[in-house]
Amino acid sequence: TSKIRNLKEYHYKITNNIAPLPTGVDIANTLKYFSQTLLSVLKDVPNIPIESYGARQRDSVRQSIFPTLNYSGLYQAVLSILDLMPVMPVGQLALGEAILNVLGWLVPFLEHDLLDTLPYTVASTLAIFPPTLHKDTIDLLCTSLLPMTLNSESGEDPTYASESAAAIITMVFQHTENGAFHSQILECFMSMKKNIIKDILSIIAYGPPGAKAPAVHLLFHYWPQLNPALTDRRGIHYKYS
Repeated sequence: TSKIRNLKEYHYKITNNIAPLPTGVDIANTLKYFSQTLLSVLKDVPNIPIESYGARQRDSVRQSIFPTLNYSGLYQAVLSILDLMPVMPVGQLALGEAILNVLGWLVPFLEHDLLDTLPYTVASTLAIFPPTLHKDTIDLLCTSLLPMTLNSESGEDPTYASESAAAIITMVFQHTENGAFHSQILECFMSMKKNIIKDILSIIAYGPPGAKAPAVHLLFHYWPQLNPALTDRRGIHYKYS
């Protein structure tokens, strides 16, 4: 559509330094149009069971209820705009918020292969978005993206989303200082992914220094039986997840 072409033109102008350069606010306004359009489409369709987001073979069933639009093209255009964030001098906050919103609204419309990589993509924005957007980013991960991509993991082959758990948690630990965010992302994974403790141990062993300290702290908080400092454990029975 013409609006998607606008996003591509924004990207071309900024990467090639062609005046007049669009601001983050200009791009955000275009993204808001897409968010409103996607929301209006969702209002006209029945509720979508969360089970419909799992296997690839269910893509056609879920997507058959939507009008035929270039959802994947919009997704790729938004990702190209995401790459511009570090060089955007004006309007970073508005642009970052608009990107998160449109990615959140795109979830029901994306094919499994694209949806599966979305949690990692969104988590990576923590490194380049303003810190004031960290809460929005982690809320989007925990309330929408991870439940949609991890809900059917049990009994199926590992997915990109499940295999990138350690990387996603690492980015949250490394780029946010708020301990509440650290607990939120870990508890989200604990509720949906088996043996998440292995991912925490991997972060402690191989992760960057900024992520190791929170990982150790939360390891002993959620699995206190592993703390060598606990000497009196009589009568205490722990359940491994």
